[in-house]
Amino acid sequence: PKQSYRIASLRGLLGRAIMEAKIINVGDVHTWPGYFQAVAETKSELVVPILSQGVPVGVVNSESEAVNHYGPRIATSVASIADALGHLLPEYGWSPGQDSRMLPHVIRTPGKG
Repeated sequence: PKQSYRIASLRGLLGRAIMEAKIINVGDVHTWPGYFQAVAETKSELVVPILSQGVPVGVVNSESEAVNHYGPRIATSVASIADALGHLLPEYGWSPGQDSRMLPHVIRTPGKG
């Protein structure tokens, strides 16, 4: 699975969200051309870029087992979280271009859609 996530982050929805610095909300991943299926159960996916000092530095990524799971309310809420994270990074002494291993820790939250 780790290799799958690495590949997906380079060429899939994650990479697109980073490269375009915009929210990607796919209601049915099976209709998305070229979708990289890293997790077989995923039906919909929301990817929100984290911008720090205007530079994309990461994403908040959520996958659901339900089609059209991420409506406008959820997308707006996740965007608020990503925005807060982007603003907090410099307060912890991290800036764009710095090695992400300098961050104190990464939180992964497993769960069902």
